[in-house]
Amino acid sequence: MAGAVALVSSVAEERGRQLSPQQVRELLVRTGQPQVDPTDGNIGPMPDLKKAIAAL
Repeated sequence: MAGAVALVSSVAEERGRQLSPQQVRELLVRTGQPQVDPTDGNIGPMPDLKKAIAAL
């Protein structure tokens, strides 16, 4: 997850946008893929970096 946050933040900065941690989280949740039948409990959606970057 930390890598996804760093990548999205870096791309946003390259595009002249400064995202708060909350904005990055909301973007990753909104564009992520839901877990399918999680065995260890639902911890949230899986990041979809292509969708997240496209949504910037």
